[in-house]
Amino acid sequence: SVITSEVSPSGESAAGVTYVWLGADVEPMAFSMMAALSAPTFTVDAISIGSRALSSGLWVNGSDGVTFTVTDSDSANTYLYEISTDGGVTFEDFGNGASLGGLSAGLTSGNSYALVFRLTAASDPLNTVTTAAVTVNYDSERPSLVCKAGEGNTVTFYAGDAASGFGGEDNVTFNATASPIGWVARLTSAGGGVYTYAAAYTGGGVIAAGTLAVRDRAGNVAVWGEEIVIGGGRGAGGFGAS
Repeated sequence: SVITSEVSPSGESAAGVTYVWLGADVEPMAFSMMAALSAPTFTVDAISIGSRALSSGLWVNGSDGVTFTVTDSDSANTYLYEISTDGGVTFEDFGNGASLGGLSAGLTSGNSYALVFRLTAASDPLNTVTTAAVTVNYDSERPSLVCKAGEGNTVTFYAGDAASGFGGEDNVTFNATASPIGWVARLTSAGGGVYTYAAAYTGGGVIAAGTLAVRDRAGNVAVWGEEIVIGGGRGAGGFGAS
């Protein structure tokens, strides 16, 4: 029989090295002990970025925190976290709740990265789990946004995004100060990379600065930072997004 272990027959170990033990050459008791020692006490059940499950093909940003759901037979365990953006070739220190924008590797908007995470029990360097690679698309740039009042007591959004763009989910809000933000409407393509949305009001009024916003597929949010006056075609123009 054969067993794989993070420890050599002489007790040595090295990062990224797996040893193969041939059972015929190992005493039964030692064989059982090594099998127990080489098996991690925990599993990584889920990885999320912000409010979304991390999955291949997902557009992600540099600000949402990455969190891990772990099941461990030893409830006292704490973990050291590492991340690789090249499919597991090189790793750097990470943390539960850390964001991709803080990596020393420096990710570039519009590029794809094969993320691999390695968790190790803080009290036992041999108690470790390495996750399968997940290839994600990275976009850390906010969309461009213009919100403007028009005739007929309307307000119109004009938005653009160079990397992730706008997907088939609600991505417009009229209350960007809420927590969590409620996304209640959807931009539609007007061609040429421009997306729009228009809302009609029953009468005049003022929309406060910092309440209208859009988000792109990666979750980057652009908030309109100017007051808009509804009625008579009056309103703020320009580029007040932040």
